[in-house]
Amino acid sequence: VYQTSTVKIVVNREVLYDFQLKNKGKDPLLRILMRLYQGILNDFVAIRENVLAELLSTSRQRIVSDLKELTRDGIIAYEEQDDQERLTMLRERVRAENLTIDQVLFRFRKDNRRQGIDRMLEYVETQGCRQFFLLHYFGDELEVDCGVCDHCKAVGKRKMNRTEYLEIKQQILEKIEEGQQVRDLLGLFPPQRQNWVITVLQYLLNEEAVIKVNGALKLKVRS
Repeated sequence: VYQTSTVKIVVNREVLYDFQLKNKGKDPLLRILMRLYQGILNDFVAIRENVLAELLSTSRQRIVSDLKELTRDGIIAYEEQDDQERLTMLRERVRAENLTIDQVLFRFRKDNRRQGIDRMLEYVETQGCRQFFLLHYFGDELEVDCGVCDHCKAVGKRKMNRTEYLEIKQQILEKIEEGQQVRDLLGLFPPQRQNWVITVLQYLLNEEAVIKVNGALKLKVRS
């Protein structure tokens, strides 16, 4: 932390009052110091020169100059803020030989943190739907892939291979019910695969394995 400016009035009230009567120019600053900072007669208090300057309608430089002059007059002790970083110990420092570490708790926290890092790496490296991965991690499940994460979008853009084609073809044949509409059929598949479903369905229609009657899909009955 940085050391803020501090001030303490180092004279008693009688001497201070007498000084104020004889030095009218310094009286407003002394009055505002006593009004804003309780305990200034007993100990150092942190002050802000900018606040004092605003209240007295003057510049910060003038406030600093007056505070230094009051210090030379022996009325206050003023330590101006500096830019040197300081470390404040809130507790008494423990000697190294007296330090103890709970090894059980340490290993527990270490393992817990390592597991968290491993899960994060799995999330980054997963080849599946990221939303599915996250929900599964938190104990929930997603029935179908989200279709909006980077992986799902990438799947939707690339061409399907033969294994994927046969898999989707089989799923279409299993899911088509009598009178199934195309949009209803698409709703049974993850969003990122729907373009593939349309492609396979068009092929099945061309093969007449599936027929379309009045906008509805039907499996063609082989004679």
